[in-house]
Amino acid sequence: MRFPVKSLRGLAVPDLEISAAGLTADRRWMVVDGKGHFLTQRQLPRMATLSVIEEAEGLLLGSGGSEGFERVCMVEKPADSDVKIEVTVWSDKCQGLLAKQSVNQWLSHELEHSCRLVYLPLTSPRAVRGFDNNHLAFADGYPLLLTSQASLRELNLRLASKGVSAVSMNRFRPNLVVGADQDLEPFAEDHWASLTVGNLRLVNAKACGRCMVITTDQRSGIRDAAREPLSTLREFRIDSQGEICFGINLVPELLDGATAAVIKPDDQLEVQWK
Repeated sequence: MRFPVKSLRGLAVPDLEISAAGLTADRRWMVVDGKGHFLTQRQLPRMATLSVIEEAEGLLLGSGGSEGFERVCMVEKPADSDVKIEVTVWSDKCQGLLAKQSVNQWLSHELEHSCRLVYLPLTSPRAVRGFDNNHLAFADGYPLLLTSQASLRELNLRLASKGVSAVSMNRFRPNLVVGADQDLEPFAEDHWASLTVGNLRLVNAKACGRCMVITTDQRSGIRDAAREPLSTLREFRIDSQGEICFGINLVPELLDGATAAVIKPDDQLEVQWK
């Protein structure tokens, strides 16, 4: 999966391209408030209902209906000469290019909240903390997120034992999912040091701490009143830092002088254990 706009719906893509700038076309766009501070489903769960299609010159945003394209807005990628504003992602500050006013008005109407859309050009990279030579766009802290079907199956078994409906993997918004055909124990990914495929190594930076976003239905934008599946994860997935974890954050390393790499759905990932 790739997420062109931070916290809007993702796109199932045939492959993922990795470069020195991180995951190509992932979260290069972001919704911000009037002060340039990032907005996500944490504050605006309605963001889950907005769909995205990538176009040659930008994006097509959609809202309404089962596929989310009853009401649409065309977003042109800003030019380097367009208006720049300082934007904040957690404690990081960088320069984002501002989308047209018509786009910001459309978003504000659909989200029922005053907001603006910004684009992060390649000339304004964010460094990955602890990995000085790696970059990302507007993702929270790391370029890629991996989960596994084995871990989701274990979580859904625990939910079922409490009479709670199963949740889909889209609640966790991963880029990579290790399939059910792999003979894995639940949460085996916690113990991976890295994964290698071709000329690419994916380093396990840390477990992914989860928040209220995973309690939001990614089709309706409605939060679960019982805070599931966060409540169940809290019972058995709290790490030493007090975070509720599901999935792992990955940092890519290009090998053998490569400038880019591609991950395809049928690729076999070689695991290096901790």
